[in-house]
Amino acid sequence: MKYNNEKKYLIFLFCLTIFISFIPFFKIGFTTSDDFEYYLTYLKGDFWSDAWYYAQIAGRFYFLITKPFYSLPYLFDNFYFTKILQHGTLIISYLLFSWLIFKMFKSKNLAGFVLLLLVMNTLVTFNLHIPFIAYPVFFTFSFCLCMISVLLFLKYTETQNYKYVIFSAILFFITLLFYETYLVILSYMCLYIIIRSLKIRTWNGTYKNKLFYKEIIPFVSAGVLYVALYFIFRIFVTNSNNPDEFYVGTSFAKNFSLSHFFDILIKCTKINFPTQSFLYYHNYMHVNTLQIAGHNDNIWYLLTHAQPVIYVNAFIQCFIFVYFAKRIKNTISWRTILWGILFSLMASYSIHVLIGISDKYNSDWYSWMRGYVTSYYSYFGIMLFIAFCLYALIKIVYNNMKYRNISIALCTCMIFFVSFITGYTNDNLSKEWIRSKNRFDVIDYLIEHNVFDKIPENAIVYNEDLYNSYNLENVLGDDSKIDTYINIKTNRNIIFANNPESLSYLIEKHPQSSIYLINKKETIKNTELLLTMSPVDKNTILFNTENPFESATCKDASVYYYSPTKDFTLLLDFVNYDSINNIIVNHDTINLGRYNRIAIKSMNKNNPVTSVDIKSDNEMYVTRFSVSNMIPDMSPDIIIEDDKE
Repeated sequence: MKYNNEKKYLIFLFCLTIFISFIPFFKIGFTTSDDFEYYLTYLKGDFWSDAWYYAQIAGRFYFLITKPFYSLPYLFDNFYFTKILQHGTLIISYLLFSWLIFKMFKSKNLAGFVLLLLVMNTLVTFNLHIPFIAYPVFFTFSFCLCMISVLLFLKYTETQNYKYVIFSAILFFITLLFYETYLVILSYMCLYIIIRSLKIRTWNGTYKNKLFYKEIIPFVSAGVLYVALYFIFRIFVTNSNNPDEFYVGTSFAKNFSLSHFFDILIKCTKINFPTQSFLYYHNYMHVNTLQIAGHNDNIWYLLTHAQPVIYVNAFIQCFIFVYFAKRIKNTISWRTILWGILFSLMASYSIHVLIGISDKYNSDWYSWMRGYVTSYYSYFGIMLFIAFCLYALIKIVYNNMKYRNISIALCTCMIFFVSFITGYTNDNLSKEWIRSKNRFDVIDYLIEHNVFDKIPENAIVYNEDLYNSYNLENVLGDDSKIDTYINIKTNRNIIFANNPESLSYLIEKHPQSSIYLINKKETIKNTELLLTMSPVDKNTILFNTENPFESATCKDASVYYYSPTKDFTLLLDFVNYDSINNIIVNHDTINLGRYNRIAIKSMNKNNPVTSVDIKSDNEMYVTRFSVSNMIPDMSPDIIIEDDKE
């Protein structure tokens, strides 16, 4: 009964720390251009034509099978469904890997260390291409399949039932269809089978034993079949008058650089070591902090400015560590520990080999890269390496209770420090990623309230910088994807221009079309966003310049302010301040005199977006609308209203 209660408490604490650790991840919207494109594919429903297109340009036959899977997380078009599925598969991959460690080393405590470390060090990062925050489900799900495949083979070693070998090999082949890097893991799987056979049968016994070949041939066959299909498809696509230059990420480096190769291996692995995300990205915390005193990197400042929940999580994780550390049984030999440390490090670095030799990533431009998709796989190896080190530290003093307790106490302090730094880093960096989600919240608000219906047919909309955030540039690749999103959601075909060149081209093609500007501004430290949409006087546009709307004007505008603050001052910039400015704000006529501000107070405090329509006889500069949360006492007019429906 006592054991069952302990087990229940332990499961509860693990669930609690997982929940707390993953809170920052539910603030994150789209992170990569690929994520957004997969979402658009789901909205358009053209799964098979999309799969064939990507298979051709990338030279990856497996896209024909797995590409539609990319759209699965966006089923139901619900943000929280996507996040639950995304992070659910990530957590399942943690559980399966920990279970695999338990099955291989017969140690619940080592497996407990691994699971704790995986949860504790899960990182928010500004690198767009790490599956912790990007590529919902795809890589995490496939890694789960990989772990199940290995577990099936271990089931065979326990039962000697050969069907598990077949099932394992088939599942591994399916796993290969998700990403080429699984070939590296397959090589380790084959190495494990060879070493296991040598241990049981010696070299001569292995060489002559039919059972060994029955064990390894299914996996070798899976790899050979995959590679054969891979290159046959590339030959077929080339011979079908399709592009003979495939995606450079799937081609061998033409000018191979050994230094760039090792740069990829080292830097894509290094990001996984504890606190590295803080060391790499702490400069962004100076930008995002809301503390009056700013941000300091010293530990005392962090301790006195962290959220209470970070302390709670750190203490929970320390308790879990002590629970396992106190119950360690000295069952794993030094030889196994040393080989485990060596293998985990070797696997962590070698998992990047295929991208390290690719034409794209072996180039000078990518040699700076701190983390990539393969860093996700490397993460498991690094956490296993640390778990072995913790086990070894306790094993050294295992027979001396005094020193053993001291060793556990020191390790617990390290656990607290790492947990605290990781929690603080994730809490701060996730604030930066919120901007990506906020933009879509505002766009969705406009779509739901039929704002885009105000734009007449054949009008040209200049979409200025919707895809960039203050610190996170090019998150979504380019504005054209957001244009596509708006057209799909509104069931319209609005003509968008995304740069001065495309604007000039469209004006030349449609000289009679009216022009609208969508302008976005966002705060640096908060996650507030101001978006305005207005018809522009063509005569004030500076065509064929870098900033065509710098002096452009309008006489009416729709203003949308995304912020928890519902009372604010809207600032306008008029062309002529000599005349009295009469404006209409949401159907009410207001006399501003010669001032340029309106105090807005929204009665609807639950609506995240406050919307205001403005019309004026005096021209206003379209790019100079701004917001202040400091409302002057002498403000000429105060508008108290419910947000427009």
